[in-house]
Amino acid sequence: MSTTPTERLLRELDPLPYPQRLRRLAPAVRALAGDGTLADVQAQLRGGDRYQRHLALTMALIGRDEAGIAAALADADPTIRGTALRAALRADRFDTDDLVALVADASAQTRRLVCRTLARSTHSDRAEALLDVVRGRYGDAEAARLLPGCGAETVRRLLPELDHAIDNWSGLLRRHREITLDYAEQVLAGLDAPARERWWMRRGHHLLRCADRAPGRILDLLDRYAPTRRLPGDLASYGVLAAADPARVLRLLTDPARAGWLRHTRLPTALLDRLGRRDPTELVPLAERLRDDDTRFADLLAALPPRHRGTLYDAATAPLDRAQLLVSDQVLTVLPHAWRHREVRRILALPKIAEDEARTLRYTAYLPWPEAEPALSAALRRADADDRATGYELLLAAAARSADPAAVADAVDRLLRLRNEQDPVRSRALLALAAMPRLLSSASPATLDRIARDTTEARDASGASRGALSQLAVAVLRHHPDRSALVRWSLRTFERLFDDRRLPWLGQLDSGLRRGQEHDFFATVRPWLDRAIERGSHQPVAAVARMLGRRARHIPELQRLLRRAIDPEVVSNEFREAVRLWLDDPPTRSERVAEVLRVDPSTVRINEVWQIVATSRTDLLDLVLPGPVPAGKFLSAGTRWTPPSARYAGRWLPRQQRALAELLERVAADAGTPVQTRAQAISAAAQLPEHGLPFVTRWVDSPNVNLAEAALGALPWTDRPAEALPILLGHADGDRARVATYAAGRAARFVAPSLLPGVLGEIATGRGKVTSRKEALRLLARFGGPESMRPLWDAWRQEGQHRDVRAAIVSAARLRLDQPTCWQIVEQAADGSREDLLAVLAQQAEATAATDRRRYAALVVRACGHPDRTVARAAWAVLPDWAPWAGDLVPVVVAAVSDLHSEQIWPTVVTALGRMLDVPTAAGPADPGPGPVEPPTADGTAQPGAGPVDPPTADGTAQPGAGPVDPSAAEGTAHRGPLVAALAALVRLDGADGDPGGPAVDRPARRRIEELVATAVDWAGTAGPERDREPVVAAARLLATEPEFVPAAGRLFAQLVRLETAVPDELVADLAALAGLLADRPVLADRLATRLGERVAAGTGVPSDAVLLDAADRLAGRTDPAGALFALALARAGGRYGWSRPWQELLHRLRRHPVPDVRSAALDVAMA
Repeated sequence: MSTTPTERLLRELDPLPYPQRLRRLAPAVRALAGDGTLADVQAQLRGGDRYQRHLALTMALIGRDEAGIAAALADADPTIRGTALRAALRADRFDTDDLVALVADASAQTRRLVCRTLARSTHSDRAEALLDVVRGRYGDAEAARLLPGCGAETVRRLLPELDHAIDNWSGLLRRHREITLDYAEQVLAGLDAPARERWWMRRGHHLLRCADRAPGRILDLLDRYAPTRRLPGDLASYGVLAAADPARVLRLLTDPARAGWLRHTRLPTALLDRLGRRDPTELVPLAERLRDDDTRFADLLAALPPRHRGTLYDAATAPLDRAQLLVSDQVLTVLPHAWRHREVRRILALPKIAEDEARTLRYTAYLPWPEAEPALSAALRRADADDRATGYELLLAAAARSADPAAVADAVDRLLRLRNEQDPVRSRALLALAAMPRLLSSASPATLDRIARDTTEARDASGASRGALSQLAVAVLRHHPDRSALVRWSLRTFERLFDDRRLPWLGQLDSGLRRGQEHDFFATVRPWLDRAIERGSHQPVAAVARMLGRRARHIPELQRLLRRAIDPEVVSNEFREAVRLWLDDPPTRSERVAEVLRVDPSTVRINEVWQIVATSRTDLLDLVLPGPVPAGKFLSAGTRWTPPSARYAGRWLPRQQRALAELLERVAADAGTPVQTRAQAISAAAQLPEHGLPFVTRWVDSPNVNLAEAALGALPWTDRPAEALPILLGHADGDRARVATYAAGRAARFVAPSLLPGVLGEIATGRGKVTSRKEALRLLARFGGPESMRPLWDAWRQEGQHRDVRAAIVSAARLRLDQPTCWQIVEQAADGSREDLLAVLAQQAEATAATDRRRYAALVVRACGHPDRTVARAAWAVLPDWAPWAGDLVPVVVAAVSDLHSEQIWPTVVTALGRMLDVPTAAGPADPGPGPVEPPTADGTAQPGAGPVDPPTADGTAQPGAGPVDPSAAEGTAHRGPLVAALAALVRLDGADGDPGGPAVDRPARRRIEELVATAVDWAGTAGPERDREPVVAAARLLATEPEFVPAAGRLFAQLVRLETAVPDELVADLAALAGLLADRPVLADRLATRLGERVAAGTGVPSDAVLLDAADRLAGRTDPAGALFALALARAGGRYGWSRPWQELLHRLRRHPVPDVRSAALDVAMA
């Protein structure tokens, strides 16, 4: 009987596994093309089932058959259609008109595929031709996906317009790096400091990813625009920048404003390694920043070559009084021997150490071994067990630091005393020995054998000591794979502890071996493995294979041992582990999996076996799918097995897909099977091509709730999700609406936008379940074109519409503000109900097009005065985000703070005003005037008679001899922004308040002033030096004009003092001016000086010691209490420098101050 070429091809491919089928197609295409039957065969295959159509497409791709690829573009299967579309786009087989026509009514899934493909394509004209169409129909978010694939001029033109919608900055940087970096520089230059921080948080990690390709540009951006208080992104990325320009990276790290951040940041190893190659003198500023944290300081020292560590240590600690300095264990450990011994001898000479026996012993352990050994050996004979355990730990650590083999051997020999020790002492000593395995030598096994035997035979041996011995054996095995004597000791110890059972995790050895050394290691452990196998244990074989990782693949004898463990006589857990490890080698796993299944077909339940069968050895599916899998080690007789998933079913033959569908049908229909298993079978069946949709559809109306919901949830995952959408929407008004509507969200991605209004519009405008209507509206806005806006408008205009549906309409409209209809909905909602307004206020400013932000900000400002306090509170919460586009906010702020009965809104208003200090807003009429005191003289002292300023005139200048300021005048003529306006209004209200106060109401305007001042103080405490402090300065000046609010002004001015300034004159001037304000307020001066001292002691933003010392010395010469108390506050920094001589002299000088209160306060500061 004759057969057609198509039948012969199918028959030839049938027994082959999936990879071989694909490889066989190339010669088949050449052969068929040679005899002229290729076109007929492809035509016949295109008329067949999904498997044959996929073969036809693959052959068309191999033969570059444009007609075959074009035919596949209309295939019903989305996978085939997507593959053909991707191939056509990459080969540039669409002309512009056809591509525009395709995208104009393509489903969201197709549009996403087109955008992603063109974004990676070199044919920029195609992306540019589509961009305007996509943007006009589907909005900025989808248009932004095309931007990486456009030409340079188009990217430069549209980047500012689409900035808010771009989620693929990495793609832009990859394709248009220079343009994107130019734009980033342009944007950052126009942002205020808080906005820059937000910009770096969103996009900094994308920029740092291209640091290896443009390190200079990235460093330029960081130098000019990085956040002042910290560095953005993952610091591991800075290793690349440090390799290009370490000096600039060091400057970024050691900026004085970042001192507080750096003190609490652990620098990654990649960065430290780069910096450690620099000259130690260049690292001194970084070391000075890190020296207060022992761990971070030790990390930095350890990154340097040992010969440079001592130099850097001396330079970093030079400002300190090293006579009393105590060095931590972490730092001592990384110092070179000479420096370590010098420091320890100095420390041991200190009286406070000499009087402490425990600390003396601890530091003695850092001396050279001949000096340390006698004292440490004596500690082993103490009466207290804890002291003896500490002695063993210190003895071993001292021997390890000496790096002397004789000392190490001597210390290890001392452990023979553990035979008669208590178990807690024994376990601590063994753990200490496990920390130094590298120093053990080939002569150590004899002693180690005795230690191991004594430990295992001890009558009081506990799990702790046995665990410590196990850790020691593992450490020795990992660090000495090339020393057979030590390896054999480790293996003997494992036999003693575990008898080849329950072996511990041995760690990874492959990365520490030289090339080929794995064979020597295996030869060493081979006798141990053979002994274990003779006893019937294969666990050591698996342990060694895991330990060697990928290197185990190239040791034939080890592979044979693993194969030997794949035997029905081997226990299940060892059998399973051997299978996993034997199948680990990619080139051989396809062949080996067949052998595994021949040994025991039930191994198909092992995940690794099933994955190989399902993906590459698809020919073996015929052994496990058509009938029951034979019972074996992993499947008992009478137990039905079902595959865990059908994810790769598209690679299978039709009969294999059909067999799995029948198997899953039996499982789903079996009432005796657990419901969860039946539901999993339904979900798995959805992934079967051509079988999934009919299979799952049969269960959507099941009376069993779990099965019905599993079917509804699986419908959009079939190969025909667009056909599943009507089925899902048919349940939108039923009891399963919750599941059906959310599943419809995925199905809608595969439906053409022109069809969505007809499919979803009836639900969106109907009176069904609220959940279904909300989801339908969201899907219309998310996936639809302009034609989908009509159902949104109709639903919005419906009388009696449910409030949650109206809120959903507003939320949907916010997604498409490029459409006039959506803007109309949003603006009407701004005059609507509470729910409508809350939906309006949920919009993020940064996700809104720049051209729309001013218009949207007006809606937010209007909502701040809404009579519904819930709405007003929500509006105030987001107002700072919209403030740059909101115009003059003074009227709305004054109205809010003046309503003294709005207690529910007030906390949010306070928070908003604090946040708006970071945001540039429209300026008010004028400046309230000069500072609170006359400027200091050249020597930093206040001018005679300096006190509170006279009230400002209309032009903002002080008039000599003028009386107290009129708060209303201050409000009307002098303010810089919302904060000053709010304070001026509250000062006026407090002045007009004749009520002396009581438990119910106690001067509410004053309480609000206190809260605003506290908020401003908090802001000033965290604001970097680049922040605009003028609004807070203006607020302090305003309050300083009112005698009753001088304490509040003083708090503000004290917090505004910038300790991080590098100019002593500025620091002295600020504190001298503040002292003048407090000339007749000693109690307030003391309180503010205490707070200043707390800031200095905390070290946040503190400048170099020279700046502080100079400023404090100049202030100490003042005769007024306030100035001297401020000098004392600065002097508290001496504790950070070990009270070195200049700081001691400063404190002594203040203890002799003419003012008794200053002398007493200085005497209260303890230097010891």
